[in-house]
Amino acid sequence: MPISVVVPAYNEEDVIGRCLKDLLGQGDVIGEIVVVDNASTDRTAQIVTQISTDHPKVVIVREERPGVLPARNTGFDSATLDVVARIDADTLVEPGWAQAVEDFFTNTGEEFGAVVGPFYQHDMPFRRLSEAMQRAIVRFSSDGGQTETYRVIKNIAGGNMAIRRNAWSAVRDLVTTRNDVYEDVDLSLALTEAGQKMAIVHEMKASVSGRRMKTGFRSYWRYTAHLPATFAARGLHSQARLSWVSVWIARLFYIVFYVPNRAFDPHTRKWNLKLLLSGTEERVGPNR
Repeated sequence: MPISVVVPAYNEEDVIGRCLKDLLGQGDVIGEIVVVDNASTDRTAQIVTQISTDHPKVVIVREERPGVLPARNTGFDSATLDVVARIDADTLVEPGWAQAVEDFFTNTGEEFGAVVGPFYQHDMPFRRLSEAMQRAIVRFSSDGGQTETYRVIKNIAGGNMAIRRNAWSAVRDLVTTRNDVYEDVDLSLALTEAGQKMAIVHEMKASVSGRRMKTGFRSYWRYTAHLPATFAARGLHSQARLSWVSVWIARLFYIVFYVPNRAFDPHTRKWNLKLLLSGTEERVGPNR
């Protein structure tokens, strides 16, 4: 059962080539790769088109409406296979990633609508700390039930996930169209509302970019405020208020690690104080 993979992309000329190379290296388990060009102004579309010349399974579609939410929806709607994975353009999948997705959906029942995989930040310091925090989050969000290959959870993350086509069809009209939300949290809430289970698949491993942590204070504050807005958009006002605890924990970690994160050179894996004097990186998304 080959799978589809959707990759939303806006001005990702520096990373899209490596992302697609890793996906193509997964073999025939991936039947198609749908790159959604979200009105890029750089060479993203050109690079993808060049790659698709030699690899017909890579297709490009265009979404003019800005933001990862409409790009994701267009990608999911354009995918043709029964299981649709989704990663970010700066996500790097590890060997066996696609096979883990395919194995899970082949060997589990239809009650499981979506999965997420473990990930670490490939361009940031303190990897062990990041992985420990992720394990703690997984335990906190566990919804009971686990096997050697997966654990039932309550939420999925957009940078490394997969969903059954019929599960997407069930929630397509339930997900919000607002541009001030975490689209993956909103999708998780919609799946729960539709009676779909979610799980983390242990071998669905990938690395993601932590460039969000290098953005300016105002940008990061605005971004983290999307969490309570997501719950409020679904009428979950008590959860919206409680989620401010998570928001301020995230902001605290951002402040504590701001200097070492900004000074870290991912190419040399060393700190360089000169990087602190460079301009602040601005992460485009989830809505621009």
